[in-house]
Amino acid sequence: MASDALSKTITSYAHYQQLRKGLDETQETPMFTKGSWAFPKSQLILWYKDGEASSRIQFPNSSNVELKLLSEACQPATFGRNHKDVLDESYRLARKMDAQDFSINLGFEFYEMLTQAVSRLFGVENSDKSFRAQLYKLNVYGPGSFFKAHKDTPRADNMFGSLVLVLPTEHEGGALLLRDGLKELRFESAESPDATVGSASVPWAVFYSQVEHEVLPVITGYRVTLTYVSLMTGPVSLLTAII
Repeated sequence: MASDALSKTITSYAHYQQLRKGLDETQETPMFTKGSWAFPKSQLILWYKDGEASSRIQFPNSSNVELKLLSEACQPATFGRNHKDVLDESYRLARKMDAQDFSINLGFEFYEMLTQAVSRLFGVENSDKSFRAQLYKLNVYGPGSFFKAHKDTPRADNMFGSLVLVLPTEHEGGALLLRDGLKELRFESAESPDATVGSASVPWAVFYSQVEHEVLPVITGYRVTLTYVSLMTGPVSLLTAII
């Protein structure tokens, strides 16, 4: 059954569930996968709304002063509970900015990274499968910020997972822990590879929506992430993304 599921093109969410069941039975896929991708520094420029004005910040050369200003331009981060967005800073202490209030152009490299990330998550080649990653939020975790254990709230019927990009900043703490039953895996965003002359390494993680995860407290610095929801779409010739 697993081989049959792997050989078919995904054309619906129900078909995705069939594929996921086959992969679960063979245990050939992880609950999440991670890596890093070298983006040109010229693409790691974030423009964001700051009141009535706009501001600019470039990674990985951002200072703590600039990152603090970015955090202050954000709103307190909520989370989903019983199909409602809830603000409870004893459970999640962080800042967020909605996608319409900021802009970053990651270029064609994002498509290549997305292809690799999804392919590794499923454990099969996905050149004939159709996915897109829809930019959802920018999140800032400053000193003391955290997010207790939770599962992502589905934002659409065809949502199957989440993709997190950690913009390169100097910070300590803020590890992402993921749990699925007795399994626990760790994503250390603060340990990204060193940048080269013309590019910077951006850590990423992609995981299924049903996986419980938490962000451990940030000790120093600012952890800045871009969160995408990963969606199933109709059949097309290659992976697509909304950036």
